[in-house]
Amino acid sequence: MPVLILGVLLIAINQTLWPAFIAVAGWIARLFSLLVPFFIGGAIAYLLLPPCRIFEKLYSKSKLKFFAKRARGFSIISVYLIVIALIFAFFRVVIPVIYQSIEDFISQWPTIYAQFIQFISQFDFIPLEEFTQIFSADNIMNFMNLENILGFTQGILNFSMAVLSMFIGIAVSIYILLDRDSLYSLIHRIGHLYITPKILNPLEKYTRKINEFLYKYIYCQLLDGFIVGIVSFIGLSIIGVPYAPVSALLLGIFNFIPYFGSIIATAIAILLALFAAGPQTALVAGIFLLIMQQIDANVIQPRLAGSYLKIRPFWVILGILIGGGFFGIWGMFLAPPVVAVIKIIVGDILVRKERSVVKYKRKDGESTDE
Repeated sequence: MPVLILGVLLIAINQTLWPAFIAVAGWIARLFSLLVPFFIGGAIAYLLLPPCRIFEKLYSKSKLKFFAKRARGFSIISVYLIVIALIFAFFRVVIPVIYQSIEDFISQWPTIYAQFIQFISQFDFIPLEEFTQIFSADNIMNFMNLENILGFTQGILNFSMAVLSMFIGIAVSIYILLDRDSLYSLIHRIGHLYITPKILNPLEKYTRKINEFLYKYIYCQLLDGFIVGIVSFIGLSIIGVPYAPVSALLLGIFNFIPYFGSIIATAIAILLALFAAGPQTALVAGIFLLIMQQIDANVIQPRLAGSYLKIRPFWVILGILIGGGFFGIWGMFLAPPVVAVIKIIVGDILVRKERSVVKYKRKDGESTDE
């Protein structure tokens, strides 16, 4: 009888609470969908805050009072004009070149494929029949159908432009940058009212560390990726590698993923050079890219970023694998600063624990002597 009563109660609770839970979850999902422009605005404001601060300092030191009094507003206008100019230059200059390279590659694929098959036929250990069935010209051309690629690319571009052109998010970011002092003050007041100093002080400390790591990491990776892309384009163009703009773009973008990104992009660039220009050009391109990656890893990146992360490669690779497994590309990209912050937190916990143990042993020793 008690089991029956318990079963009836569980069924009743399920029938009454589950619909309410579904309704609340739907309401929360709807709320988040409505707040998407504010999330976009917050992300834009977060990324543009450092250059806005730099320009604000410059305008505030101006001898013209008109600019000095309105330093924050002019700094925001200047940064947004620069961002718009960079986006326009990218779509005006870079995209057409990459599109032309992809179109040329697709049109010349049968010739490239025939040359590649002739090359690998020299090696007895490669199962040529199975290879040709998988990578037959018809299969590749069907996969790389120009209309499908253009339609898919156009859909992505339309979606990206729609997201980027959401004036609400941009307007929110502008207001956040203008009124950031009042927002900081509000967050500070709420924190001191509802959070104890024992929790608030470490929270503020680690928040500052997270911001410091993220800003340094993001902007250093952006600059490093730009340098790698430009140097790759110049070097591959001099070597005579076809479709150098596509390879350079891949090398610059994949450079954002530590360790694995450069390896994957280099392998793709070498294979592309092998398909399009033959083994000799691919070998020279591979040597050039290997030297460039070593210079980037040992000279350029340390110069840009310094040793602000201070974590071993083992932990970075572990963080990339875990972050990529749970959060995809964004998890791989943000893994190094997250691992660095976790390292600091764990180190502080261990230091406190060691101090408490040493203090306890000292007290225990004094009591034994007495």
